[in-house]
Amino acid sequence: SEVVKTHLPNLKTCFIATDYTCSPSVKDSSLDRYFIPASSLSGDFLGGGVTSERLRACGIPVRQMFRSSVRKEDAKRAFGIPADHKHLVMMCGSMGCGPIRDITELLCENISEDQTVTVVCGSNEELYEKLNKRFGSVPRVHIRAVVSDMPPLMQSADLFLTKPGGLSSTEAAAAGVPMVLIDAVAGCEEHNLDFFLKLGGAVTAETSEELAELALSLLSDEARLKEMFAALAPSDVIPAEKIYAHLLRCANKPEL
Repeated sequence: SEVVKTHLPNLKTCFIATDYTCSPSVKDSSLDRYFIPASSLSGDFLGGGVTSERLRACGIPVRQMFRSSVRKEDAKRAFGIPADHKHLVMMCGSMGCGPIRDITELLCENISEDQTVTVVCGSNEELYEKLNKRFGSVPRVHIRAVVSDMPPLMQSADLFLTKPGGLSSTEAAAAGVPMVLIDAVAGCEEHNLDFFLKLGGAVTAETSEELAELALSLLSDEARLKEMFAALAPSDVIPAEKIYAHLLRCANKPEL
């Protein structure tokens, strides 16, 4: 905004929200377009000082691979998971924060014969070493560090246990994977959690014990998983394409 004001008055600018709320910095900006995750959030952005004519509800863009139509059974087999197993994928950000170790302990104590758990530790080497030492040889438990195959891993999941990061929760929604959300980080992520709870595609609990119990019970509740999947049902409109179309119109017809 300052660059446009002081040096490039004709430069077209936009903001793409990656959380399900109006972040505090928005009120200090003055851009041509604000692309937001959903029309239901318009009031938040209007309250943040954005005028209605500059708002566009397009969704949050994520990699198209998360929308892959691969069969879940085939995705599971690619990771060495039996097709008839229910697969829980768990991670808590790229740095493996939150109560991942405690929840893993609780899950592994109660996992059934037809359930598999994959824990992604990210860049948290200490967490990976401890969990791999403790559970690396346990059947139906997969401990991984940094991963480069998150889209197919998500496609193989029946349930995703994670903190409500704006992008990670949107990736799960795009893949149609119900979520158990860990309220681990204050701020914008609390709004993300509320959004998916109200949508019906996620649930949450307060303690590690409750989160683990909730996740395992959901894995055994096919009807509830289907309800949550239906609530997430991604539309045919792809956010990145919709945003791109708006940018083209803005570039070709500055008055739009």
